[in-house]
Amino acid sequence: MLVQSQAGRIDVLPALPSAWPDGSFSGLKARGDVEVDAKWKGGSVREIGIRPANGGALRIASEIFKPGMYTLTDDDGNTVEATVENGIATFDAKAGERYTASATVSLSITAPATANSLEQIPVTVRAEAIGSEPIEGATVSITVPTVTSPGYPNWAADPQTFEIGPIAPDESVERTVMVTVGAGNASRQSPISATLTSGGSSVTRTAIVNVRPPTPCPVPPVDGTLVAWNLGGDADGDQSGNDRDWRIEG
Repeated sequence: MLVQSQAGRIDVLPALPSAWPDGSFSGLKARGDVEVDAKWKGGSVREIGIRPANGGALRIASEIFKPGMYTLTDDDGNTVEATVENGIATFDAKAGERYTASATVSLSITAPATANSLEQIPVTVRAEAIGSEPIEGATVSITVPTVTSPGYPNWAADPQTFEIGPIAPDESVERTVMVTVGAGNASRQSPISATLTSGGSSVTRTAIVNVRPPTPCPVPPVDGTLVAWNLGGDADGDQSGNDRDWRIEG
């Protein structure tokens, strides 16, 4: 869903499809004769444009509105003061004026699409300063599934929390975390999330891993010899060519 008008506010990109990681739209009309534009990249909103036909208070909801992680300007580039609560920005708008909200922080997380339980997989977190200010004093925490099952290890991330930055404007930093894959859930769609916190605000991104059961031991061919030995020679030497390490005890 791109735009939704409800409860006296305009929701911009409230449910961005995962099949559209990058994209943009312009000229969509919301209730109240408000024109809406938006750009997104890597699954996160980068910019929102708002042009109301009528003046008055506007309430715009978007993941972009996190204190300290966005800017809001008018046509002349002047900063517009807004009250932000629970991702909803409220500000006084003039008729016909275009207002631009821009994110200053971008976060992404990538992981293998599929993995077997018991494996360790690399998960990469990328943070980017996309505004005019650096990202400083930021920490990233990794959240893994809590599902458990007998015979499977618990999910774990190493490290689970780390500092990142400082990151200069228009620069990015990547960090790879090793995640131990535990048991999958009923849908086999297991989420791994990264949360970046800076200046009291946070942004979260999630990757989905399709978890499969552990790979079983390979079945030997029915027409071949698995293990063979010569009792007159080495008691544990394998004469089959498979180089099996075996021993009988007791």
